[in-house]
Amino acid sequence: MRIKALAVLISITFIFPIVAAHGANEFAFIMRSKSIQPNGAEVLQNDSLVFYNVVSYNRTILVDSTKDGQHDLQCTTLSSNTSSIKDECEFWLNPDDWFPGTYQFDIFSNDSLWKTIEVVVILDEHEENGPPQDYTFNLGDEVTEEENNELDDFILLDENGENISIFDYEGMVLVVAFLFTRCPDICPVVSSNLAFIVDQMGDRHGNEMQVLTITVDPWTDNSTVLKNYADDRDLDWPHISGELPDLERVWLNFDVGLQSYDNDTDEDGVADGFDTCPNTPKGEEVDGNGCGLETQQNDGEITIKHHPLAYWVDHTTGTIIVDKNMNQRVWWGDLDWNPELVLEDIEYLINE
Repeated sequence: MRIKALAVLISITFIFPIVAAHGANEFAFIMRSKSIQPNGAEVLQNDSLVFYNVVSYNRTILVDSTKDGQHDLQCTTLSSNTSSIKDECEFWLNPDDWFPGTYQFDIFSNDSLWKTIEVVVILDEHEENGPPQDYTFNLGDEVTEEENNELDDFILLDENGENISIFDYEGMVLVVAFLFTRCPDICPVVSSNLAFIVDQMGDRHGNEMQVLTITVDPWTDNSTVLKNYADDRDLDWPHISGELPDLERVWLNFDVGLQSYDNDTDEDGVADGFDTCPNTPKGEEVDGNGCGLETQQNDGEITIKHHPLAYWVDHTTGTIIVDKNMNQRVWWGDLDWNPELVLEDIEYLINE
């Protein structure tokens, strides 16, 4: 068995609600062969609309965002492909461009109009929030290694906005992971590994063992965002957030440390950690990767603006397995995950 140890600092890093929430959420539309779900939405400025194509042919979405009678935005999704994002289209409702009102999205299949949906955009009066400047937590050098690390109780909020306590699962083996929804690399891999574990455990998940995911980015990851993240990936276990002081107690108990920063060397509105295109010309609009829409796009690609990713989170991270008596027993680094061996660890602790 792998015993809980010190995590190394690694850099890691958005759906169905129709009701309005504060801006900077994502809302998804699933384009099936004969229907689109949902068939309309009421959203806020600053939200993002993501269209997922789940059929074997391309679709094109055209929008008149300026309401002058002419389509001025276009995005084409390729056929469904689980290993690529080319079957997705995303529209960020930048408040500078999208004003309150009703917009029509015309969706074409094989050069013919397939569906038209209406999206109502509402004024977003909330101010963007984020971590305090240069926020750090639990990044000291001294670490006490213990094979049995008893957990404290906590009460946080799950993806449905309901209270959740870790002691709701006393008597089960717990698999607890820490991630955040904007993470582009490590976190989706961990979520996929956890989904494999849940699938392999079958009906034993929720009875003999339980998976929990806890955010390290409460400034973005409210319950709505976490529900969108889980629903989009068919992740059937609690995704947990809460107020910062409550989460800090949990992070400390699991020996999670984190640090945020908003370094933006080329001043394009995308934090360096997310920015895959450095040296964007000053003043040029960018996509979600920090790449200029005019000068840093691949030939032939449709360019769509995304909500800017203005801060980045580094955190010490791992997936922790907790025994039936609420003691931390096994620590897996997120870069070292071996699902088959994790299953062995779970079985060992179930049978203790």
